[in-house]
Amino acid sequence: VFPFVKFHLSPTMSRRTIRLVAAVALLPIACSFAVPSSIARMSRSLGAVLPPGSRSMRSECEAPVAPTMALGKKSTAKDVIDAFNRDLKGKVAVVTGGNSGIGIETVKALASAGARVVLCSRSVEAGEKAVEDYVRASEGREIQGGYSVPSADVRVVQLDLADLASVDRTVKELEGEERIDYLVLNAGVMAGPKRTTKQGFERQIGTNHFGHFYLTKQLLPRMKEQEDPSRVVVVASTAHQFGSLDLSDLNYQNGRKYTPWGAYGQSKLANILFAKGLNDRLKGTKITANCLHPGVIATPLWRDTASVLAKFIMPLLMKDKTPQQGAATTVFACLEDGAKVAGEYLDDCRVATPQKSALSVEDRDGLWEATERILAEALSVKEEAAAAR
Repeated sequence: VFPFVKFHLSPTMSRRTIRLVAAVALLPIACSFAVPSSIARMSRSLGAVLPPGSRSMRSECEAPVAPTMALGKKSTAKDVIDAFNRDLKGKVAVVTGGNSGIGIETVKALASAGARVVLCSRSVEAGEKAVEDYVRASEGREIQGGYSVPSADVRVVQLDLADLASVDRTVKELEGEERIDYLVLNAGVMAGPKRTTKQGFERQIGTNHFGHFYLTKQLLPRMKEQEDPSRVVVVASTAHQFGSLDLSDLNYQNGRKYTPWGAYGQSKLANILFAKGLNDRLKGTKITANCLHPGVIATPLWRDTASVLAKFIMPLLMKDKTPQQGAATTVFACLEDGAKVAGEYLDDCRVATPQKSALSVEDRDGLWEATERILAEALSVKEEAAAAR
C-alpha cells in the first residue's frame, strides 16, 4: 500500500501522511474488513475526497433566516433544507454534474424546497433518467434517500466542461432562464491517467477549474443585474493539500511530473483560490462566493481513477459520509446568509480553515491572471479555426 499511495497521491506528501494513508487502507483488512468509526475518523484527516408532513416556509425575500437546528457532519441535504425552513419558489439553481452522487442530491434537496433547478450533465439522457428515478421517483419507482419530489421542476441541459464550445452552448441555453440565484459548480473528474481536454488542457484542472471559471465568467453579468442576492458555490476538497500550484505549468506541458492525485490536488487547490478570488472581485455586488469540502464519499467520481485499489477498495474503506450527507454543505452554502459567510471554505456546514497554500493572496491573484491568459489563448485558437472553416 505504501508504494501505491506515494505513486498515486503526490511526491510532495510527507512520509508521515503517506504512512497514515497506508494504515487506514490496511487496518480494516486486518480486522476482517470491519470499518469501525475510529478508522472513518482517521481517514477524514487525510483530506482525500473519495468519491458522492407539512411545514411553514419563509421566503428568501425576507430577512435571512438562521437554521433552526444544529447542523454538522452527519446532517443530510434534506436536514439543511428543513433547518432553514425557506420557500425557494421562484429561485433558480444551476448545478453542474447534477446527474449522480452529491450533485443529484443537491438537485433533489433544492427542488424539494420549491426551487427550479437546471441540472447540467455531459449526458442529457443520464440527467433525465436521474431525475425520474431518483428525484421524482416516477411511475412507481422506488423512493431513494428517504423522500421524493414528484413535482420537482428540473430542466436538464448538456454541459461538457472539458470543451469550451460546450460551455458556450450551455450559456446560450441558460439565456432562457429568468434568473440564476445559485450557481453550484459541482462537476469534476478525479485522479485519472494523464489526458487532455478538447482545448489541450490537462483534463483535471481543465474540467474542474478552467471549465467552471469560463462558465462562471459568462454568467456573472446577468447575475449582477438581478435585484436579489445570489450565490456561487464551488465544490472543492480537502484533497487540495495533495497538490501544489505551478503557475508556469498548470497543464503539465513543460516537463512537470504528472501524478494522478497530485494533479487532482492542484485542481482542488485551484477551486479554493478561485472561489476566494471571485468573492474578492464581487465585493460591492449582491453576489457572494464560497467553496467547500463535501466529505469522504463513495460516488461515481471514482470511475476515472487509475487503479483497482483506488477505484474499488479505498472508497469503501475510507468513506465517512453518504451522498445525502455529502450534499449538505453545498446546500448550506446556498442558503446561509451571504453577509455572514462570504469568501470562505466550508466543511460540515460550518466555516473551516484550508491548508496554508489555499490562503495565499499572491497565488489567488496569480491563478486568476494565468487562467484568463490560458483561456484567452485557447479561445483565440478556436476562433482562428472557425474562421478557417
